[in-house]
Amino acid sequence: MKKTVVVLLLVLACCVSIIVPACACDCERERPCVVYGKCAVVVGLEANSDAVIVEDISGNIWAFYGIGNWQLGDCVILLMDSRGTESIYDDAILTAHYGGWTLNS
Repeated sequence: MKKTVVVLLLVLACCVSIIVPACACDCERERPCVVYGKCAVVVGLEANSDAVIVEDISGNIWAFYGIGNWQLGDCVILLMDSRGTESIYDDAILTAHYGGWTLNS
């Protein structure tokens, strides 16, 4: 577990270094466009719907489409759009990139 957390923290450090241009998200003018990085681990693959289910370090579950070569235990770097709100529960995944794998997978 500690090794998994260390790997996720290293990937998160990489996320912080991402510079995103202001036009990266499709935000409305009435609200601020806040894009941020989030690290997660693949915890499920749903072949019927082509969905990749991931869990972040806080235990929040996210999903995106396109199973491709994803495998259980892969680390995922998510580029997220806050949609201009304080709550993370309405945030949207803009992109998902491979970030390595966990040692426990």
